[in-house]
Amino acid sequence: MSALQIAVDTKRKARKVSPLGKLIVESSSFKDENSRHKRVIMDHSLNYSVSLTLPVSTLPCSVTNPVQEGKSYIVHLPLVELISIDFIEAFIKAGKLSLFSHSTRIDTDNCIAILPTGQLVLNLTKDAYQILGLEGKPSLFTKKNHNKFIVHLNLTHKNFIPGNAKYDRIKRIFAQRTDLMFDCLVAWVPQDENVCPSSIQKYFQIKGHTARLLKVEEIRRFYSELRSPVISPSQTREPTDDACSMYEVFDWLGALALCIDLSDGRPDDYLTGMGIPSPTIPLDNCTYYQCMGFHTADTVLTVFTALRELVEVGNCPWGCLTVHGFADSPVSTNTQEHGYCFAGDNFYTFVLFPDQSYWLYTALSTHDVCS
Repeated sequence: MSALQIAVDTKRKARKVSPLGKLIVESSSFKDENSRHKRVIMDHSLNYSVSLTLPVSTLPCSVTNPVQEGKSYIVHLPLVELISIDFIEAFIKAGKLSLFSHSTRIDTDNCIAILPTGQLVLNLTKDAYQILGLEGKPSLFTKKNHNKFIVHLNLTHKNFIPGNAKYDRIKRIFAQRTDLMFDCLVAWVPQDENVCPSSIQKYFQIKGHTARLLKVEEIRRFYSELRSPVISPSQTREPTDDACSMYEVFDWLGALALCIDLSDGRPDDYLTGMGIPSPTIPLDNCTYYQCMGFHTADTVLTVFTALRELVEVGNCPWGCLTVHGFADSPVSTNTQEHGYCFAGDNFYTFVLFPDQSYWLYTALSTHDVCS
């Protein structure tokens, strides 16, 4: 990915808007009371892929089971169904709901999402926005022609109930727009541990909607006798005689994830002139695992916690977790607007170390806002 590399520490913020893609690099520690690792994970709620890279021969079930066992569904829904008071009370107020219109294109179609905070985000075409008559604002990325508009509705607001003039008007308008149907990815984490997350599937079935279980896709690759750059918490953003830079490690991890062989990288190589950043060390074993589906932030946090425990007990010198959001998601981080433009990238990578330090890479696309 071609990106503008912005180096920041944990007390600084990246620029709010950039005309280029952004790669934000941070180093921090779990010992730091201001460490924002949990916030990064929980604010990125619409996740497509979870990847792990570790210098081990096999991955323990503790780091793979959460993404394998998480349940999400595909449901064909009318927009009005999402503001049903029964739906709001049973699922949005009684847990963390993640919903996303996965078959829509963010730059040309109407797209929707419900975040675990209870926010309904509508990314609408100009025609749909004018017909619905809702209060919103132009997309930050279509200021010249104003062909997309953003609407936020707080579904958990105490006044967003039947009998309230605003609620009744919105429900009436949504009910009239029978063309606003979406294939939605849905996942729900109940507040009550005794309640099964699959209750939401039963709810949709009772309402007459087909809710199909979304099957995850997995990739596993094992490498032996691999050469690796030096990866240690003492490394910086600039290369030294003893170690390559944090950026070069990021490139190497990306090449490994894409199954690119860098062992023979030469400047005149037809496919790539990249090589393994020096100095290098031998790795007897290395495992790459990727699970693609629809993963909640809670699931990712469970994987992250298991990975942290694995690394900190000294079973491996480092561990890497990468989480990709959907390219056509209406939001990237928290409620920040996301667009597509050239790629639609929005992902983050953690590299964890036994001394409780970590690196964090956050990649955003051209049409993204970061705070």
